[in-house]
Amino acid sequence: MIRASSWLYIALIVIAITACVPPVEPPLAPIVSPPTLVKAATAVVPAFSTGAGQVCNPNDTTGESFVNAIQLLQSPNAPVLQPSPQYRRPTGAAFPWLPTPAADPIRQDLRQAFVQAPVYFRQALCGLNGIYINALACPGNNPRQCSGTAYQAGAWGYRSPTDLQSDLGFMYIAISANLWPNGGSAVPFDSHQTEILRNLLPVGSNVQVSPNTNPNTSWMTVLAALAHEVGHVVWARTAIPNVGQQYSLRPLIYCPAGDFFTGWDYNRMAAQHPDLVPPNRWRRFRMRNTEAGPPLRHSNPPSLDDLDNPAIANGALYALYQPGQPWASLFAAQTADEDFVETYAMAVLTGYNPNTGTFGGPLRSMPLIIPGAPTPPADVPGDLVGNTKPVLLNKMRCIPF
Repeated sequence: MIRASSWLYIALIVIAITACVPPVEPPLAPIVSPPTLVKAATAVVPAFSTGAGQVCNPNDTTGESFVNAIQLLQSPNAPVLQPSPQYRRPTGAAFPWLPTPAADPIRQDLRQAFVQAPVYFRQALCGLNGIYINALACPGNNPRQCSGTAYQAGAWGYRSPTDLQSDLGFMYIAISANLWPNGGSAVPFDSHQTEILRNLLPVGSNVQVSPNTNPNTSWMTVLAALAHEVGHVVWARTAIPNVGQQYSLRPLIYCPAGDFFTGWDYNRMAAQHPDLVPPNRWRRFRMRNTEAGPPLRHSNPPSLDDLDNPAIANGALYALYQPGQPWASLFAAQTADEDFVETYAMAVLTGYNPNTGTFGGPLRSMPLIIPGAPTPPADVPGDLVGNTKPVLLNKMRCIPF
């Protein structure tokens, strides 16, 4: 995955199918004890300004204006990541919707994802300058001819770094057409999330998201894909307020609800916090090094080394997902920028209300089936909406929605 965590932010995942081997029962890593929950009636940071209404209507209760804003990506590759003058903006064409909207699974999934999302996320979507479906890896760039389990291949979200193409600061996202095998409904949410987990864990971990996830629908998969990519745009807007300028992480570090980066072992006093940001403003999938040089590490167990160790990875994952931990997901625990993105995405999926600190859904639970782990199963959204995930909730209070 490539990440441009400031003026150009890319999210690209190449999913590989890995062979399964019998799991090894691992020891469990220590669990961080829960801190005090900071209660707040309103958001503790200014709201994220989106320019809502630019491409769709966030108050549309049918989702049609959002669907009509979506284009089929036409660029020969993902947008060029290098600084100007190499930068090129993405280009799109009219999406090939089926003649009968009600019979088009892609359209229906997108409509439902939009309608089910909290209002601030609909505003963020409508505030984008371009929304694409990427079918470039599919035969003939046909979004109804995709196959395989690379559900996030070709997905990205970024903010433009240059005005050479008159789009300085413009915000774009793309999600993969692979979400919809052969043009049918998107894969169920548990399958989508399981593939992401297995591509971050050692081969043979055999971890999977339970089909008892609530809700476990195709449109939840689409909402998750959209939320992750928009999260990269929100990170860029939050971490680099002025396009192309220096990072400014102090509002997140000194958030009234607590340090957003509490899960990371970093130098809080350093200027621009180079140990929190990716080198040269770029991030590739599973790349953990930072501008300061060494990889960023967790402040408490389990460590990333534990999660990479086939002998103990399952136990480490179980510990990582316990109520007192600060992580929204295993993906969030990879780097500080992904931590922000996945926390934002979890807020969207669970319907977090920044004004009340409550959760309106749709996501209510997502239990993990972890071979060798004890019961009850790890369930981040279940713990969150059940008010037993205080560190993660406090981190959500720091995000400008």
